[in-house]
Amino acid sequence: MNPRVWNSWTLCAVVLSASMYLGFVQPAAAEPRKQVAVLSLESDMVTDDVAKGLRQAVCDALSARPDWEVHETQVSLAQLSFAHDCSATEPACLRAITEQFQLDSLVFGRIARKDEEIVVHLSRFEPQAGAAERSADATFARESVTPESLAWQGRALASELFDAGSLSVAAQDVQIDESDSAETPIVPKPKKPAADSGVSGRTVAGYALLGAAAVSTGLSVFSFVQIQNAQDDAGFNNYRRAVGRMQPEVQDVCAEVQRGNTYDVKASDFERSMISCNRGQTYQLLQFVFLGSALITGGLGAYLLLDNSAERPQNRPRAVQIEPRFSRTSAEVSAQWRF
Repeated sequence: MNPRVWNSWTLCAVVLSASMYLGFVQPAAAEPRKQVAVLSLESDMVTDDVAKGLRQAVCDALSARPDWEVHETQVSLAQLSFAHDCSATEPACLRAITEQFQLDSLVFGRIARKDEEIVVHLSRFEPQAGAAERSADATFARESVTPESLAWQGRALASELFDAGSLSVAAQDVQIDESDSAETPIVPKPKKPAADSGVSGRTVAGYALLGAAAVSTGLSVFSFVQIQNAQDDAGFNNYRRAVGRMQPEVQDVCAEVQRGNTYDVKASDFERSMISCNRGQTYQLLQFVFLGSALITGGLGAYLLLDNSAERPQNRPRAVQIEPRFSRTSAEVSAQWRF
């Protein structure tokens, strides 16, 4: 055989074999990526920036995978279920949604604010399985939300949903160290103590003291009325006029009663004068006690309530000093408030 003819046939065989080999190998290398859609998150007391940012972070994490391609959509599960006139909790409804967009997987969920934390729950629906195959949860502090922290949460949630060995992000708080933009370290953030939602003891004590001040004020007014009634007694007035006629220089009529000077008045008037003086002196003392108690308890109650409404600066101590002073004929209360 002619060598040239043999070489031509050999070259054709090599080319044909290579073509057949590439024809079998290339389809396996160019296998199409699966389609997944991440629906808009149902939001409860969370800003749109945070909800959209976390959803986009999950989309970016899935787009970076070689086996998944994210189908762009900006609708929520509630909107799609309304359009299909079905319940979002039924597998048939979820299957109809995946068939509409020709999806291999569907991710949906909810983001909500609870106190000072943000709680996320995502689910992954597989139409072949006919049910939500996996779910992922995350909890992080509201004050720690940054684009970098949302990106980390998105990667962790995607791993929880699509990886066999998932990276759990449940109950994780993270702090982002932005000093190194190439590789961001994740530092667990300690939990904050839960805020006390009940009424504090200072508030209860403050209102109790204000109530005691109101009662003391009422008793002080009652004492004033009793003193006035003692002064208006008819027998006491008869005795006082008799003392004025016989001893005009006398300043304290009750002192004369205690000495037993009758000044020629009737025995009944003198007896009623003794009763009036005793009652007047008793209620006069009680009036000062009740008035001082009202001032002290009212001041302390107001201080406790005002002090409880705002934090006290550590370098600015504050104190209240109330000092009552009593005598037989007068009462005085001094208060000092140091800032």
